[in-house]
Amino acid sequence: MDGALRALEVVGTEDGSLDVVVMRASPLCGYSGSYYGAALEYAAAFAASEKYSGNGNEAKVLKFTADADTIMHGVHVDDCADAYVALAGTALFDMGTSLDEGSGNGTPKSRRAAIVGQVFNISGRRYETLTEVGAALAAEYGFTGGTQFNVSADNIPEKAEYQRSEFVFGYSQWVSSEKIRALTGWRDKRPLFSENIHAYRLAYEAAKDGGNENVETVRKRMVGDWGE
Repeated sequence: MDGALRALEVVGTEDGSLDVVVMRASPLCGYSGSYYGAALEYAAAFAASEKYSGNGNEAKVLKFTADADTIMHGVHVDDCADAYVALAGTALFDMGTSLDEGSGNGTPKSRRAAIVGQVFNISGRRYETLTEVGAALAAEYGFTGGTQFNVSADNIPEKAEYQRSEFVFGYSQWVSSEKIRALTGWRDKRPLFSENIHAYRLAYEAAKDGGNENVETVRKRMVGDWGE
């Protein structure tokens, strides 16, 4: 973020020939899956573990070291792309006006002027909790015993723990995107991750089978490899 803000200062020109904004998207789902792909990898690895394969009528339980109320706030990659287009279209073609909050008196100003030099978050219409995402993962990968949270790392099979699940499930993130919604009218339309997890799983697996570079990059990060 510091680098992005410095960029706004560096590229500022007196003649106004170059306009710059910073757009910050929350984690992306859909297609190659970003870090939501890592969530799918975790559930798949957990399910594949011989230790947790289940015997007889024993119900399998998908376990997490993280808290059930962990906030997971994402957005579909197509909705994110639509947000970029909405902002560009508003700046280039919208002849309407936006209230100048900085003036203190609600003076109208061009929408382009309201966009220049600003920072915009892009996120889904609401956040999900790990309760929701965990239940969807459990159902998708055949964990008939549901989910369990706040368990010791000793209760996580090695194949799943290798995915560094705390990076995906252990940090709450709630990002407001009201600013870009109010200015451009953009709205996210695709289902949330927990609402359409089967389709997202199929898309992710297709991307992985196709050798998608983003999938490989995230998979390396999950095992601690952040190199180029």
